Amino acid sequence: ATKAAEATVCYDADLALLDQRLARGYRQALANADQADALRSSQMRWLRDRRDACEDDTDCLRRVYQQRLKYFEGAPHYVHSDHAE
Repeated sequence: ATKAAEATVCYDADLALLDQRLARGYRQALANADQADALRSSQMRWLRDRRDACEDDTDCLRRVYQQRLKYFEGAPHYVHSDHAE
């Protein structure tokens, strides 16, 4: 982990589980995406602008992970939408 947010996720068991769920959701969405490149870009922006902005704030990280999980675990709007970033 090179960023504070990454390290915090690694060392907090609950956040690590959320991270695993998010990784699964992202992989599934990517496999079904009409615009895979747009989804990759969206995920990179989320990591940079949302997750990393939390730094080591576990409450912030929990909140942004839960929001992003709703994005992937909801209806298949992820095929070309960035609104959940």
